[in-house]
Parts: sequence; structure tokens; C-alpha cells
Amino acid sequence: DLFGNPAPAVGPSAEVTVDNTPPTVTIWRASRNPTNANSVLFNARFSEKVGNTFTAQDVSATGSLGPGATIGVIANDPNYTISVGLADPNADGTLGIALGTNIFDLAGNPFQGAVSDAVYTIDNTPPTPVVGPPTTTVTNTGPISFPITYPSDTETVTLGAGDIALVKTGTADAAVSISGSGLTRTATLSGITGQGTLRVEVAPGTAVDFAGNVALGSAPRIERECAAFP
Repeated sequence: DLFGNPAPAVGPSAEVTVDNTPPTVTIWRASRNPTNANSVLFNARFSEKVGNTFTAQDVSATGSLGPGATIGVIANDPNYTISVGLADPNADGTLGIALGTNIFDLAGNPFQGAVSDAVYTIDNTPPTPVVGPPTTTVTNTGPISFPITYPSDTETVTLGAGDIALVKTGTADAAVSISGSGLTRTATLSGITGQGTLRVEVAPGTAVDFAGNVALGSAPRIERECAAFP
């Protein structure tokens, strides 16, 4: 100063962070897979905050069901929830997401883009039980058995005797029981009486697949019958 006093030391100053590392992202599914839902969720976590540079416009839907899908983003930077709605809610296929490159961290480093390895299988096709041929096509008293098989994507089978409709002609009749486990069950007709034919039909709702679809009934073309004679 004017009197010759030296200036005291000051500091240290506030730190300045030097960041030249581009942000990266981790993406994972946040909904059941496979699924029959009309929309699904993905979680995305960036390695650092990206501010307001990440929006729904930076997300594109991939996979066979990607075209026409709608995108929504809920932000809690650097964590984001991304919703993807199907253009066709009844379609089967795959659905994923890709992130564009118009995303930057707070230092201005550009994101390099990413295609998610996490992909949904969208399945809207209900499982259909297949009724096989009877152990014999002609009998007087039985028993006769019909194999009933469910497809490999079936998660739960609840088939019971009450789910079997016995379609009869003439005076033919029988008692129905169910045995077996897993994807293969057996419908057995015993105590057969009368004369005519007996046909086995499986009612809807006897199984659910991994996507949540409820089973249809057995199709008419795979209904099986046997002839009963006194």
C-alpha cells in the first residue's frame, strides 16, 4: 500500500473441475419380460449429470415393433425412466431403445450414443392346448385317454376335469378325470356307456403363458372323438 505494507497472501481460490470424459449410460428393463403390455419401461442411468440436454427426442424405439412407438421421459438427472408405447397393442415382436448423440454433460462433453442390449419380447398370442388322438377310437366301456399338450411358453397350467367339455352324440356318456403335470396332461374317459361318439374339448382359461396371456380353448380342428358301442 502507500505506506509500504506488503499485501497478505489470499486464497486458495475455488476449485475448477476439468472434465474431458464423455458421459456413458446403463440401460435396463423396468417391466416384466416377456410381456403383453401396451407399453413398457426402461431405466437409464448416466455416469454423470446431463442437465436438460436429454429429452424424449433423444430416444428412438428399436426392434420389430419400434416403428411408430411413442416415447416419454421422466427425469431425475442422472437417472431417467423411459416409457415406450406400442403403435399396435396386439402385435408380437421385440422392442428396445437407442439414445442419440445430442446429449452433453455439464462440462459440454458429448455423449457417444447407445443402443440398449435390454430388449423386450412382446407376446400377445395366447397359448392354445393341443388335444391329441385317443388311445383307441372304438370301445365299449373304456377307459380311453386323450393327451393334452400346452406350448413351451406356458408358465402355469390349471386344467381340471371341470374344464373338459364332453361333446356327445347318441346315448354315449362317460366320466372325465385329469392327470399329469407340467405341460402335458391326460384326460381319461372311464365308465363309458351307451352308443354314439364322445368328443373332448378344452375350455378357455386353463393356462397362462410367461407374457400373461390366458389360454384359449382347444380349436375345433384338434378336438378328438371316439366311438362307443354297447
